[in-house]
Order: sequence, then structure tokens, then C-alpha cells
Amino acid sequence: MRIALSVEYNGANYFGWQKQKIHKEKTIQYHIDLAISKIADEQISTICAGRTDTGVHAFSQIIHFDTTKRRLDYKWINGINSNLPSDVIVKKIYHVDEDFHARYSAQSRTYRYIILNQKYPS
Repeated sequence: MRIALSVEYNGANYFGWQKQKIHKEKTIQYHIDLAISKIADEQISTICAGRTDTGVHAFSQIIHFDTTKRRLDYKWINGINSNLPSDVIVKKIYHVDEDFHARYSAQSRTYRYIILNQKYPS
């Protein structure tokens, strides 16, 4: 079964989305894969629509994963969120076709750049 999730995170404390050999514990993917794996009782590896860099936030990042486990939607969301750091959250769950791919099935992406170019934030 393939599941897609909409996730939101504050990336200020992370080295981006993708797991890395160095600092792997400080990536969003590391924490999400670990949280989902605990709820699924099996090793999970997520795929995202687009990776974010160090310090970058996401409002509605779409990811997907495959699992053999069946859970009610609220149990997936509540279970995953209870195992995530407070600055990462699953917002929505979608049951998708097996050929859905978070990156390649995306019909659009929106990027918003806010650059602080002053000494103090307003």
C-alpha cells in the first residue's frame, strides 16, 4: 500500500530534507522515516516531492512511502506526530495509487523566498 503525507516543518535546526552520512540525525527525512517506521513496525524510507536545503522550511511538503501495514488515518497521523520533534508535523494523509510518486507525479511546486536583509527582524 502506498501512502502520501503532507508535512510541515521549521527547518532552522536541520541540515535539509535528505538523510546524510554525516549529521543524519539532523535531517527532516531521518526523523520522519524513524517516526513512520515505529508506527508501521517495519523499516520505512520516504520519497519527497523536492528536497529542501539547510535551514529551509516547508508548509506542505508531499512525501510518500510504501507499507504492508493498515491503520486508520488518524492513527497514522497521531502516531507519527507523537514520534516527531515539535518542529515537524504531519498535516494530512492520502491513500494513493501504487504508481503515484511524490516527485514525478507533482503537477506544480511553489517556492517562496523571504530574505531578511536588515539587522533586526521586523
